[in-house]
Amino acid sequence: GYENETRAVLKPNKGFKAIGITQKVISTWLSLGDGLPFPGHPLRFFMAPTTPIRKSLVDISQNFFQVVRFYEQGIVEDIDPECLHQYRVFVRKIRSYLSLMGSFLPPAELAFLKEAFREFQQRTNRLRDLDVHVMDMALEQGGTEGDHKKVGVFAKVQRERQSEYKQVCTWFSSQQYAELAGRVEQVFEQSYKWPLMGQASMSCLKAARIILNKIHGKIVQAT
Repeated sequence: GYENETRAVLKPNKGFKAIGITQKVISTWLSLGDGLPFPGHPLRFFMAPTTPIRKSLVDISQNFFQVVRFYEQGIVEDIDPECLHQYRVFVRKIRSYLSLMGSFLPPAELAFLKEAFREFQQRTNRLRDLDVHVMDMALEQGGTEGDHKKVGVFAKVQRERQSEYKQVCTWFSSQQYAELAGRVEQVFEQSYKWPLMGQASMSCLKAARIILNKIHGKIVQAT
């Protein structure tokens, strides 16, 4: 993961294949950050170069999970399909961070978090697919009001979407979901108790150099 972000940093430079991971490249990559779309509060999180990589990873993932829970209410109230979309966007962000930098976390906690966020995403896959399908068909409906066959198909998809929406809401309100989300929050909150040894104490700057060198090698190999 994060090949695209690395390309964005490296692409403006000529001789892309020959470019090494310089201090400037690392600093730029660390400062990319991620925007959090709270209304009226465009927050951004960055990895401070001297901060231990584990602390940055946990802090960012924990904040992203708060955003996930923020959008959860919008999904339940069926405010807008964008709520589900953003819920899934931030779940994917966390999964990407865990995939990219998970080696800096304790193995047991990493395995649990990966499985938990995979579950969060998979449980909402079908609803998102149906949301997109409904939106696409709604655009087509503008010019097909007289096409009874298409109108009938559209109504069927809407019913399927409503049925799936109810299932997702049932899951959100279930004891299973509450326990899973609560355990995720507990893991993040208790991370300060994990021994900060070896790679876990490595600075973001040093960790970024290692990660970017690996990604850069993959890009060069593929081009």
